[in-house]
Amino acid sequence: MKANLVALLLSFLTLVSFSQKSDQEDVKADYSTLAVGAGLDYGGLGFSYTIYPRRNIGVFGSVGVIWGSLGYNFGVKTRVISKKKIQRINPFVKLMYGYNATFLVSNNSDLNKTFYGPSVGGGLDFNFNKSSSRKSYWSFSVIHAIVNDEAKDYAEYLENKLGQDHSRGFSSLRFSVGYNMIFERR
Repeated sequence: MKANLVALLLSFLTLVSFSQKSDQEDVKADYSTLAVGAGLDYGGLGFSYTIYPRRNIGVFGSVGVIWGSLGYNFGVKTRVISKKKIQRINPFVKLMYGYNATFLVSNNSDLNKTFYGPSVGGGLDFNFNKSSSRKSYWSFSVIHAIVNDEAKDYAEYLENKLGQDHSRGFSSLRFSVGYNMIFERR
């Protein structure tokens, strides 16, 4: 009787242990997102669309409005995202090309000018929902705009011609914030 009970208990434990997965199921990552935000990576105040051909590497393009003119940026986003665990915070790095300096001249809009060039930055994607079925997340980033000599020369020109100091026009550090809506997962 005791041997039968031990055999039954061992059989039950074996059945339970084999019925459970030994590995966790992969967490699905977003494949495409549409974001609305403010900053270089949103083309100013605008939209950004990202496709992730690889789980951790995405390609994005953005278009927005910067002081009445059109701004754009496109680039690559590399992120750290787990396959096995739902994370609330995912760090990322972005490399992009597009608008990175704008000069506004009061009382003479003909002198307003936007400059384009490379930028590099990093940030964090925040998921406030622990569920794997989240439909959106927030992104916050700090971006270093690599401002070209032409933009610096233009700032000097404006200062000499109009006496206006535009040295802040190409401050290299920029901040951005965006709300990302997930369209597709895989």
